[in-house]
Amino acid sequence: MKKTIVSTLGVLVVVGLSLAIIPTTRDEIHWHWASHKDETTSYESYLKVWPEGRHAVEARALYDKHGWAEAEAANSVEGFERYVQLHGEGKHVAEAEDSIESLHWREATAANTVAGFERYVQLHGEGKHVTEAEDSIRSLRMDDSLYTAALQKGTEGALREFLSAFPGHGKEAAARQALKDITEGRDVVDLLQEKKIEIQTQGNGIEQITVRVRRLVAYPLTARIPVGTYFVSANPSSQDMVTTAESKVRLDTDDWQDVSPDAACANRPEGIPGSDDTFTVQRSPHQAELARLMPVLDKANVDTETRQAAVWIVTDNADYADLGILLVSQFAFGGSRAINEPETARAMKICDEAGIDITRKRIWNDKETILGGLADGELKKWLQEKK
Repeated sequence: MKKTIVSTLGVLVVVGLSLAIIPTTRDEIHWHWASHKDETTSYESYLKVWPEGRHAVEARALYDKHGWAEAEAANSVEGFERYVQLHGEGKHVAEAEDSIESLHWREATAANTVAGFERYVQLHGEGKHVTEAEDSIRSLRMDDSLYTAALQKGTEGALREFLSAFPGHGKEAAARQALKDITEGRDVVDLLQEKKIEIQTQGNGIEQITVRVRRLVAYPLTARIPVGTYFVSANPSSQDMVTTAESKVRLDTDDWQDVSPDAACANRPEGIPGSDDTFTVQRSPHQAELARLMPVLDKANVDTETRQAAVWIVTDNADYADLGILLVSQFAFGGSRAINEPETARAMKICDEAGIDITRKRIWNDKETILGGLADGELKKWLQEKK
């Protein structure tokens, strides 16, 4: 009896194991699990394992149904795009694509920017609202109030946002220039010509000039006074001045800001400017040469007399007699000569090192006179050998 029972159980186990490994049985088990879970992921799992299974048609239908329900619940571009990606042949693909376009259009109209409408047109070239989007783009690009609003905010961020949101705007070039005015700074001559600043000037001796600057626009400015900026005296009896180092002044408010650029006299025969002298501002015709000269002068760390001699050689094409206008007695008439042969020779050598052809300047005609006043040394040797 016991042997019979044991034998029977053994047969049943063998039969059970046999049934378990039959594919159709495993298909059924997987399907029961998927339908019990009744989730997108469970039907997706079944279809991956049994793409041609007994329940594949039903699984695909339910997979599509759940996927669409999830997309509708999310009601987002991402959600509908995910549905299209996963259900390329699903029942709701056309509806999903229509929803994507509608949401993109809603985004574009909410932003109301050129960039937003351009993105809609790029994504939906045959969309329902293309004509409307193109009309909006044209209208926004002609709306100057958008640029005015960015300027009134008066910040770098506001101008960058304007440029990003409204590419191709009629004021795009003006916005880029305003941004450059804020971040990089502009030459005071340009800013004056464009009526973005006003300037007051005052004489301050032979080595500096006092400049007061105030902005006339609603946004911050950085005003640059480059090397070689010319300050033309309103008093014909006073010398003009030329800057010998670059200065910058940041204009964050409408208040006057003061700056005192390093300068040198530019026309020898006139008197040294005083506090009663005023100037107009312009670019020097010698600005390129001065821009090369000044770094070399600064590196040489020479005295005021040599510095002034080098500037006059460039700005006035001065000869040795001309340089004698500068006098020791507090740089006023009635004293002894301040710029002599050594100062002149040093100034000539510095000009040469700056890439200025000294042999084409009038001072070169006085070479022998200058050599006669030099002690033996490297400076005299340089001038003797210079051709």
